[in-house]
Amino acid sequence: MPTTATSRWGFAKARIGWIWADGREVDQSVVAICKYLSTETQEQDLLIVAKEGAYVVPPFKGLAYLVVERFSVEAFGNRMPQITAEVYRPVGAIEEKL
Repeated sequence: MPTTATSRWGFAKARIGWIWADGREVDQSVVAICKYLSTETQEQDLLIVAKEGAYVVPPFKGLAYLVVERFSVEAFGNRMPQITAEVYRPVGAIEEKL
């Protein structure tokens, strides 16, 4: 049974801060996480393209999402844990300054 998983989670236009797996903070410096922050110019994710093919995978422009690679699921009973992410979006004049 595999003990690692690769998954994709999508969010509306947003920024991504903290990430938790089953309520435990994910150390983002240890896990390979690609963050796509909802730009209109973002490219296709290379891992998804490698697995699915370039003509099948859209770039998900305008959509913030995560691609998690080599995430060990052993600590979660060899199952994909419940993922929670801090998702936020600045509003008003602050948004334009970022």
